[in-house]
Amino acid sequence: MVVAEAAHITDLAADIADIRSLTAGSAFVEYLQTLSSTAATSIIDDAYIYNAVAGKISVGVLTAGDITLSNNMRIVSNNG
Repeated sequence: MVVAEAAHITDLAADIADIRSLTAGSAFVEYLQTLSSTAATSIIDDAYIYNAVAGKISVGVLTAGDITLSNNMRIVSNNG
């Protein structure tokens, strides 16, 4: 177990990471399940995102149940 106020790590490999708050300039993620994430650039292959705030989103294929993008724009799908 490592406990530190601050750490600079060049390369980290871990089986399990319990992260309460994550702020990243760039995040490349193979599988992500998150409640909240803040990143300037994120490339996510497969994810369950419960809360996202974004200035710009580019989407090739979107599977969605109910997404509210703004007060005037909403995406709703019965089957995703």
